[in-house]
Amino acid sequence: IMPIVNLLRNIPSIALFPLIIVLLGIGNISRIFIIFWCVFPPILLTITHSFNAIDKDIIEASKIEGFNKLELAILIKLPIGLVEIINGLKIGVGTAFITIVVAEMLGANSGLGYMILWSTNVFKYDYTYAYILIVAFIGLTLSTIIGLISKLVERKII
Repeated sequence: IMPIVNLLRNIPSIALFPLIIVLLGIGNISRIFIIFWCVFPPILLTITHSFNAIDKDIIEASKIEGFNKLELAILIKLPIGLVEIINGLKIGVGTAFITIVVAEMLGANSGLGYMILWSTNVFKYDYTYAYILIVAFIGLTLSTIIGLISKLVERKII
């Protein structure tokens, strides 16, 4: 599956947006699909990397103890890779937020992206900057929250 994911993740979601609107219409379904398209590859790659980066001795010891593949994934790989997985989610949330704003610029009649584009089109640049600052603040808040969750999980695991 990874070669397919690597192939598809290089297709810009914004380039697909007109096609998605034609296929799924303007609305929440098309936005959700575009967000999924942008977020799924980095999260999957982070999870895969975190599982593959686990020390081989730990994997071998688990196999000697009789762990099957499911037990190995849930009881060993998931807890050890959880901090990296959360960092992947942090990247995914940032990407999703950017994608939402851009999607609202292209195919919506409400939202921060729409308001940024509208205020620019009617030459209300003070509004444009205010909306951009709101987007930046929301992005910073989301990133901080996920960072705090990551630190909490890291403390619990260690």
